[in-house]
Amino acid sequence: MRTITIKLADNFEAPGGRYRQDGPCSGEEFREDYLLPALQTHDKIIVDISDTFGMPTGFASEAFEGLIEHAGLPFEYVQSKLELVPNNQE
Repeated sequence: MRTITIKLADNFEAPGGRYRQDGPCSGEEFREDYLLPALQTHDKIIVDISDTFGMPTGFASEAFEGLIEHAGLPFEYVQSKLELVPNNQE
């Protein structure tokens, strides 16, 4: 099984708004540039959200719910492949 860990703080220390037009570090950017490519090449994606300065609801909604709403992925598929780790506890 191919697993990848994406440490959010490496590129999104201060997650921003929902859309790219809202500025840097948006949920849309994270979904399109990190999550979708990882889902195409890995069986399991661990997203380590520790060490960030909070996570706005717009960012979270666009990044994670957007996989279903915008990318058209089935909820069960996303749920089976994605894991969120809050405190460096892989």
